[in-house]
Amino acid sequence: MNSSIPGDWVGQVPKHWDVVRTRFVAELHSSHTPDHSNDEYWEDTDIPWVTTSHIKSFREGRKRYLYETEHQISKLGMENSGAHLLPESTVFLSRTASVGFSGIMSEPMATSQDFANWVCGNEPSVSRSQKSLRSQISHRQPFGLTETR
Repeated sequence: MNSSIPGDWVGQVPKHWDVVRTRFVAELHSSHTPDHSNDEYWEDTDIPWVTTSHIKSFREGRKRYLYETEHQISKLGMENSGAHLLPESTVFLSRTASVGFSGIMSEPMATSQDFANWVCGNEPSVSRSQKSLRSQISHRQPFGLTETR
C-alpha cells in the first residue's frame, strides 16, 4: 500500500496508483450569478445554468452526471458577470447550501457562485476526481468550504 498520503481520510491506496494533489490534475474555477434585475441576462437564453436547486439529486451519489438544467442564462449575461462557460466533464462541487455534493457536467455549462468547479485533465479520470472530492468532504472541509445555516 502507498503510505505517502497525509491523514487517514482516504484509507489504504494501492501501490500501483499515483497519488497527486488535485491542483496538479485539475484547474479550480469559480463563477458569479448575472444580475437578476437585468432581464436581458435571462431572456433568449441558451447557456445551461447550474444552481443549488440541482444538488438534491446528487446526494448520496444517486446521480453523477447533470444532463440538463432548470435555468439558462444568455451570452450577454455571462459576458457581464463573473460567470464562465465550463467545458463538458467539469466536476462541480457545492460549497454553500448542501456543502460537498458534486456532479459532472454532461455538456458545457455555467454555474452560480455556490460552486467550486474543477476542470479536469485526462488523468485521473473525471469519475475518479469526483469520487475523491466527495471522499474528502465527508472527512474534512477543504477549499475553505463552510456550512451555511
